[in-house]
Amino acid sequence: MDDRQQSLALRIESGAERLVRTLTARGDTVSCCESLTAGMLAAALGAVPGASLCLAGGLVTYQTSLKTVLAGVDQELIDRYGVVSPACAQAMAQGVQQRTATTWALSTTGVAGPGPSEGHPAGEAYVGLAGPGGQLHAIQALPLGLIGAPAGEELVSQADGNYPRQIITGDRLTVRQAVTVAALELLLARCSEEHS
Repeated sequence: MDDRQQSLALRIESGAERLVRTLTARGDTVSCCESLTAGMLAAALGAVPGASLCLAGGLVTYQTSLKTVLAGVDQELIDRYGVVSPACAQAMAQGVQQRTATTWALSTTGVAGPGPSEGHPAGEAYVGLAGPGGQLHAIQALPLGLIGAPAGEELVSQADGNYPRQIITGDRLTVRQAVTVAALELLLARCSEEHS
């Protein structure tokens, strides 16, 4: 494991600890629907003592068909936007939240590499969040300090608009760790916003 991966591992550990503490104090619960991270996010939360007070569980929907079968993602949405998209990330989060009846739900989708998938380069990834009252949010998975150079002037068109595509640089483990960090930090930020 290189220095960057060790740094990410520490960010995952501390982020998971803070999130479990925060959710437990609020009496909130969380579930996960993971593709790109293949269970890394739920495992990070589950490694924290006391996680059973807030972590309900989750789904690993690595194959596209399981996103529809287990998470209830509409096949038409996948046909229109693909699985590497904010729209799919949102639908995955919403699907697992409905199935687990949790306060919050996180999802991860993207391309870990080493090569491209569905015309998307390795390192393009998205995190979805479903919250209380049906609120949905999706971001590109770009934790601070992990962003590669923008892919030129190319724009990504999704349900929530056009924006420059950004890529997480690194090998498969680095990309998966970075996306796990992004998911943890997204929910921590949202909890802070609601608390202030």
